[in-house]
Amino acid sequence: MSPTDDYEIVGWVWLTNYGELKSNGVNVKLSDDKKYFIYNNKKYLSDVYHLVRKNGLEGLVSEKFLKSI
Repeated sequence: MSPTDDYEIVGWVWLTNYGELKSNGVNVKLSDDKKYFIYNNKKYLSDVYHLVRKNGLEGLVSEKFLKSI
């Protein structure tokens, strides 16, 4: 995703290093061992992720990636 691409942030998920899951606008499930969460049948480790929408498609993108573009 280049900086000139138009996208919209529609939600976020934060899995802390302590296994606490916080989210807004995103349906996720915390794993039993609290080491990752599941979104759209994919596993994500602890970090902050944003639910991004572009051209009708949605996906989770890490905050680190968004800051790098």
